[in-house]
Amino acid sequence: MSGSYFSEASAIQADFHGTDLFMADLSDADLRGAQFAQANLTGSDLTNALLADEDGTNAANFRGAVADATTKWPTDFDPAQAGVEDVTDSASEMANSTDE
Repeated sequence: MSGSYFSEASAIQADFHGTDLFMADLSDADLRGAQFAQANLTGSDLTNALLADEDGTNAANFRGAVADATTKWPTDFDPAQAGVEDVTDSASEMANSTDE
């Protein structure tokens, strides 16, 4: 599903567990209750995505998902607090090791 286009999609309770969503467009999507555990979100765009109800319930699950500095998140969303692993340094280390 790398590079997939889900902009403005309704994906409530969707199961993206372990899915490769590299460079996916999830902007403005309704992702309440969606499962992103162990998913690859590097380079993905989640700008303005709805990740929970207004009272904070029915939140999307991001525990164990990976993202990097190019991943775009909704305003006021803390990926680290949600359990997302930042692999920015790992990705640049791998790129540097292949250059040698």
